[in-house]
Amino acid sequence: HGRPDAGPGPAWGGAETTGREFPNTDRNLFADMGETMAEVFARINEIRRPTADVIFADEWSGEAVDPKPDSFVYAYADLQTSPPISGVCAIEWAPNCRIVINYEQHIHPIWGVDREIENPGNTCTNCHSNTDAEGAAAVPAAQLDLSDGPSPDEPLHFKAYRELLYPDNEQELVDDALIDRLVDSGQILRDGEGNPILDEDGNEQPTPPVTVPVRPSMSVNGARASNFFDVFAEGGTHEDRLTPAELRLIAEWLDIGGQYFNNPFDAPED
Repeated sequence: HGRPDAGPGPAWGGAETTGREFPNTDRNLFADMGETMAEVFARINEIRRPTADVIFADEWSGEAVDPKPDSFVYAYADLQTSPPISGVCAIEWAPNCRIVINYEQHIHPIWGVDREIENPGNTCTNCHSNTDAEGAAAVPAAQLDLSDGPSPDEPLHFKAYRELLYPDNEQELVDDALIDRLVDSGQILRDGEGNPILDEDGNEQPTPPVTVPVRPSMSVNGARASNFFDVFAEGGTHEDRLTPAELRLIAEWLDIGGQYFNNPFDAPED
């Protein structure tokens, strides 16, 4: 255990010669025979250090690659809400540093961030709430309620968490109250042999009305399995409504399972 000769050999033997760059890369990043790209970069520049942020800069492409891809940074420091790491680890990553993303502490506050400087009040919950500005009952935009408060299905969870990740029923406003919308099922009553059950006038009878299902926009199978991000893409209805740092945090949370608590010690005791 731990011996360099104990495991299988490398899948790739590294550079085939000395003094040449890898295909389509910067000629200043020349390899010695047997080196990997990581070893070349470390020898010429420096060993890369772990960081909690997502940082991309094209340091490899040669003259043949034109135009080069844009650089970008998704940094926790750009969040307007609590970052999922300590201040010390945000400055310098260490072996004992951990990224812990809990829904209540790190994801839910995003929905309440005011995104309008000159005219305050532009939050996600302005539209995605079960009440209007006067406090009267209202149908949440897109049937998605991101407001505060416990879920009636699981009091230990915020209702917004359940709305994002669990199937729900479409609602409508009737007599100033939100109720599940009921529609014709399109089916008729049948007996045990599949024959229609007729009423006293000999007419077929419809089955009771049914609720309209609403699929969750997020999935614990990860960000790529969640259509939540579609509206924030270029040309989407919510383009630029969330920042790149916020979208990165949400995607990261979903990619590790979208759990309510990712630190079991933060969960309340039974």
